Amino acid sequence: MTCTHRLTWRVAPAELLRSYVPMQALIYFAVSKKGELPIDGKTDANPEGLTAVTGKHAHAFAARLAAGDLSCKVLDQAQYKKSMLEKLIWICAVMLVGTKNGNVTVGEVEEDHKDEVDRLFSACCTSFRHAMSSALFHKTIHVPN
Repeated sequence: MTCTHRLTWRVAPAELLRSYVPMQALIYFAVSKKGELPIDGKTDANPEGLTAVTGKHAHAFAARLAAGDLSCKVLDQAQYKKSMLEKLIWICAVMLVGTKNGNVTVGEVEEDHKDEVDRLFSACCTSFRHAMSSALFHKTIHVPN
């Protein structure tokens, strides 16, 4: 017995994939230890907070964080991509500087080696901008064109 039935699609598979947007979040809050309240990722440069979300359930996710008194911005895909790359560059810069200076903590890097992180972050952003033709935004550092 052979099967001669062919699968028919009302929407082409490629179209289905393009319309599928998973929810993604960039988390900028921490919990010091079990039972303590989370610490929001608000900074002097970003008092509105840095946590961001995109995708189908972004508004529901942001509402849940707001119920816990945590900030969260809902972004479109392009804005989210920029924020995601910015976070990746930042964490790489902080970890490299921390390792170079004797495996110091993130807090020690921010306190004692901020200028070094800023220079590395700026250089990486400039490289990414040229490599990807995508301007990254960062409120505390002016990245030259």
